[in-house]
Amino acid sequence: MPALSFGGALLVGLAFAASAQAADIAVKPLTKAPPVAISSWTGFYAGLGLGFRSTAADLTTTSVFEDGIPRDISDAVVSQPFDGPGLRVNPYAGFNWQVAPS
Repeated sequence: MPALSFGGALLVGLAFAASAQAADIAVKPLTKAPPVAISSWTGFYAGLGLGFRSTAADLTTTSVFEDGIPRDISDAVVSQPFDGPGLRVNPYAGFNWQVAPS
């Protein structure tokens, strides 16, 4: 029975207890954040694009146009290899001009 009364007293004490306050930490006043500088997109830019490709394909033709008229050549199918590598290089440059601040 003494353990039950001690537990009850402990619960009552916790219910009426106030939150702990640290004595060495002072509450700082709230301040506004400094204004953010507005950035601009105006200015020159330059770049370089690179690309590489390699293909291995056969092109098969089963019809042709002769004088604007389609002609079926299914009995004489023409196939050609379309293989090979390719390199692409494209430089670019420009100027952006931002008219409004936003």
